[in-house]
Amino acid sequence: MSGYIAIKTSDGDIIQIGGLRGVTTFETGKHIHKGDSIGVVGYDYKAFAFPHISLTLRNSYMDPMAPLKPFGLQSKFVPLKDHKAPESLSKEEAKEDLNILFDAYKECYPLLYERVSEDKFLSFRDSCLASFEEIVDYVHFYYMVRSTTTRQLINDSHLSLLTHIPVTSENYLAPKFRLGVLNDSLIVVAAPEEMSQYLTRRVKSINDIDDSVWIESMRNNMNSFDGEAFSSKSVAMLNSWNLLYGESVHGLTLQKIIFSDGEEIEDKWVVNNSIRRVPKTVEKSSYYRNQMESADKTFAFSQPCDSVKFLRLSTFSLDEREIKEIKDSLLSKTFACPNLIIDLRNNSGGDEEIMGELLSLLVGGPVKNVNPYEIVNDTCSYKSFRYSSNFPQNAKPFSDFRYDKSKGWYCREPNWLKYVTLPNKDIYQGKIYLITGESTCSAAALFASYLVRADRAVSVGRETPTGYHDMRANKFLDLRLPNSKIDVRIPLVKCVFDEMVTERTPAHRGLLPDYYVPVSFNEVYCDTNDIVLENTLEIISQGRYINHQLFVSENGVNRKESYIVPLLCFLLFLSIFSIKKGTNK
Repeated sequence: MSGYIAIKTSDGDIIQIGGLRGVTTFETGKHIHKGDSIGVVGYDYKAFAFPHISLTLRNSYMDPMAPLKPFGLQSKFVPLKDHKAPESLSKEEAKEDLNILFDAYKECYPLLYERVSEDKFLSFRDSCLASFEEIVDYVHFYYMVRSTTTRQLINDSHLSLLTHIPVTSENYLAPKFRLGVLNDSLIVVAAPEEMSQYLTRRVKSINDIDDSVWIESMRNNMNSFDGEAFSSKSVAMLNSWNLLYGESVHGLTLQKIIFSDGEEIEDKWVVNNSIRRVPKTVEKSSYYRNQMESADKTFAFSQPCDSVKFLRLSTFSLDEREIKEIKDSLLSKTFACPNLIIDLRNNSGGDEEIMGELLSLLVGGPVKNVNPYEIVNDTCSYKSFRYSSNFPQNAKPFSDFRYDKSKGWYCREPNWLKYVTLPNKDIYQGKIYLITGESTCSAAALFASYLVRADRAVSVGRETPTGYHDMRANKFLDLRLPNSKIDVRIPLVKCVFDEMVTERTPAHRGLLPDYYVPVSFNEVYCDTNDIVLENTLEIISQGRYINHQLFVSENGVNRKESYIVPLLCFLLFLSIFSIKKGTNK
């Protein structure tokens, strides 16, 4: 029996050594030094009968086509075929790619017709196929594929294009005035430095087309959110200026802007970044500074005031040392603090088991009437794996799922659930305030949903793009369309968290905040102070906490109170009966 170890050096290089044997126990994140023993030579490659090890060096400047170069050896790698996107496709090639995509959706996407009706799905496909001319422009085809991942067809927080929006060159044209949507109004969000007075001005029309038409077009171009959790795209509606134009962004060179006060401006598009625009978001905005700090560190503790601890948790992709540090900090007597803020705003998810392990530090056991499970369409190998870049064609990734007659699907219990199924007294005992937002996705949204559902936390901020009740995630098919070379990532597992729809958790939505902080232009572009954190601290100082107690069903009756009304009626009946009986005497 042999194993391998990956060592990260002080300059960031990663050396992976395979074929080691030994008795030393290592954990992720453990520091080792020159001279330390990491094992003895064993076996790595089955074709070699003699003891040997394998070495791989990874760094930012290595050539992936010449992995032996750092060791002074000549590589025998055969270069990969060029996957450069074509300029156009024939009608037959476009039809083949589109049919492969739609067949993959039907075969692989879990319970597809829960997200989109069968009639709409087939009608959308047929309309696309009928629109093809003899020669199909690549950019046009790209946007057609992209439209299938938006609210025009299947909007899903985990369904995405891995192929970026095509740009003809680095010197592409862009408008001088960048426009976005805030509170259902089209406004200027960036302007030339010498024309800063136009910032936040409301726009009435572009090229004589009413603002409402442009706003609806931008909404239709939005993706990466589940069901009806569209409010989670409020920041994207504000700053994703290119999605306002959709495919037409590649052909526009001029736009006539008419403002709400009647003023008219002719905006001649210029080479992108050839002019200085305001505001300078990266330099000033706390919103973007938080993003950069989250990208820099997986987690960080701080203490904004005596009664509050703050944990910025940027991912659930943590190593063992990091998990231990978080656990030791939360459960330490010196950490004792009545309030804990966990900032999940820039947490896009990660390892579900690590998520479950951290939940066990905050929740004292399972939540009643919540029975999470996972569903897949089938346990066999999928035909669409023929076009997969991450699965062998005959792979069967769901052999551990079993058919559930009651649900009518192949199901299993999620791996993270084992961490919260047993009662646990060794947890953080204080109040928990979660900050959620438009980038709280996947495992991070589930983490927040569980704490709120368990009445262990309140959420502050904005709706999560990942659904509260369920999401499609866990495993993915990376589908490469053979002719256009466009890569689409399709989720393969439906992960159900809570099936009960309540006033607190309406159907088809993300986790809604208990205390909503609306998006503002100043927060995203200007303010150096953290507006959402300030709101959270104000809520704590006012003593506001869980106001929903137990969850409420759609008819407004609290589950705990659902038996109280009948009980009171019964007691009233007994009282009246006793009075009458006494009177008769």
